[in-house]
Amino acid sequence: MLNRFITDAAAMAGYRADRSEGHLNDPNGSQPKFCSKIKKARTHLEALEIALRAHPGDEDTPPNAFETSSRGYGSIWMYLGLRPYMRARRSLIDALFLVHTPSAVLAAYTHSVEMLTLNNADNQGMGNMIPAILLRRGKDQQCYNTLRWVHLGRDPALELTNENGLEHEPMPDFILGHVPIAHLVALMLLKVRLLIDMRGLHARFEATSSFEPQHYTNTITPRIRHLFKHRGGEMSQLLWEQIVAFYVFVHGRNKYLWFALLCPEYDDLRVRPNKGVGVGKREMRIVLQQTYNAWAETPGAFDVLRELEGDGDVREQIERYSV
Repeated sequence: MLNRFITDAAAMAGYRADRSEGHLNDPNGSQPKFCSKIKKARTHLEALEIALRAHPGDEDTPPNAFETSSRGYGSIWMYLGLRPYMRARRSLIDALFLVHTPSAVLAAYTHSVEMLTLNNADNQGMGNMIPAILLRRGKDQQCYNTLRWVHLGRDPALELTNENGLEHEPMPDFILGHVPIAHLVALMLLKVRLLIDMRGLHARFEATSSFEPQHYTNTITPRIRHLFKHRGGEMSQLLWEQIVAFYVFVHGRNKYLWFALLCPEYDDLRVRPNKGVGVGKREMRIVLQQTYNAWAETPGAFDVLRELEGDGDVREQIERYSV
């Protein structure tokens, strides 16, 4: 996994909004407007929380709702009096997504995890957002561990810390049943990031034996140097086959997604889809809003999508899969 070779500090140091590709985030200097939106959402959320903490409790609003001993803790969405708070917290996350800084990404992650803790049933779909947020934070290994843990049954006794993202099968063994598309898209991006790094490192090692990868000098061991130098092409081909499998599989689930990821419209990224939108396009917008930033903030990721889009063999697989 990427984080076996790159420290979190280096990953975050490499995270820059100005390195994004085709990002629809502030072409006219609207960053202050976004920050104002965050402030407004946070103020509203804090006011609701203060009121709830002071609430004596009734049928719709349990007392001490944020305490672990509360009857509502872990199932907040069941209580109508607590839903406005959860909606307000989700609105704050949406506002944080508009500002592409490490601190905003970290805040969005913290809120998402806490919302999932407050409401284990996850009625607002926070679990679908978290993998992509982890990738935005440079937490590739944690993202992969989390996805495996979720789809292996969420067993509290199961501790996954250093799972191997280079599976030898085209699709990971835990991708069974109806996996959320947002998880598939995040997992594919994780593999795309690995492919980009492997291609770059392998090409540089072939060009000169004295090359030291920028940012990674202190984190790539001699053994890993040797692996990239002598097996980089083989490993890159393995990853490419896995990425193609994901690409075809996701296209079979939603034919709009990959095109929209490359050429998103404003509404795709900013407007909550309503029931008036077709099911396929509505799902596409939801997934796009959950995962687009992670793709846009990964230099080279869209190039890999274009490569897939223009590959005749991939198109042929899609046609066969669609029959």
